[in-house]
Amino acid sequence: MAIWAFGVVGLAVALCIDCAAQFTAMPVLFFGHIAAMLVCWCLMTSGSVIYGLPVSKSRDTVRAMHAAIQTCAVLAAVVGYCCIFRNHQLMGGSQLGFDPGNPPAKTAHALLGYVVLGCMLLQAFQGWSKYLGLQVGKIRHLAHPVNGRVLLVIMALNMALVLTTFPLSQALFIRLAGGILLTSAAAVILAGPAGKAAAREAVGTDEAMLMEAEKVRGHVVLAGFKPFFPHKVCVFLFHMKRVLTFCFGVSIKTSSNNSHSNEVPRARALESEASRSPA
Repeated sequence: MAIWAFGVVGLAVALCIDCAAQFTAMPVLFFGHIAAMLVCWCLMTSGSVIYGLPVSKSRDTVRAMHAAIQTCAVLAAVVGYCCIFRNHQLMGGSQLGFDPGNPPAKTAHALLGYVVLGCMLLQAFQGWSKYLGLQVGKIRHLAHPVNGRVLLVIMALNMALVLTTFPLSQALFIRLAGGILLTSAAAVILAGPAGKAAAREAVGTDEAMLMEAEKVRGHVVLAGFKPFFPHKVCVFLFHMKRVLTFCFGVSIKTSSNNSHSNEVPRARALESEASRSPA
């Protein structure tokens, strides 16, 4: 597992340098955009596979490194966006790629770039929220790893898309675009559940207990709503609480007069009753 992860990191760095070298004659701001986005992709790829690298025996340390690398990737993306924004501003061009005569691929690249940047900012917020939550025993944003892998794939596709608009030879295009896509795909596989299992990076016992505790706490929250609202409203609030916790790490506190042992069965019965009731 480790050798594959090292291979992905090495290949990402090599592709980053190789691709940037093809555009050194471009205007400085345009080249700055290309270079910064390549660094961003390289960092995202490396940060995705860091759990498979023998960098530390402490999972908390690896998490901190992952957070630092991906934060740097976001900063690189912001720098890249600022460069291209200023370049378009100086040239009087459209910030969305709608200039007359612009190839459709460039317009699509610009629009998709905004989506990628927005998702990166959201992913960074959720990642830090999850990391800080784990420090105090809270599980948040369970879809964060999957979202990260999807985002890496979209970014790689967007990079390959824009390469089609440059006058590159067929061999050079295949080397750059194919290399970016294959490296990203390898990173996604290594960062996935199968890759982590191979690296013995499965969720630890403590984290599994926390996840189970979070599920039980959800039933307690449902019971805690009952003294104040009808049962259908209770179920709605319970699911809204889960959505808010998933998306933003929002925690809703409720109270109940019963003991914890009585609240859980009561909550489950309430949820079951609501599911059987007609709409």
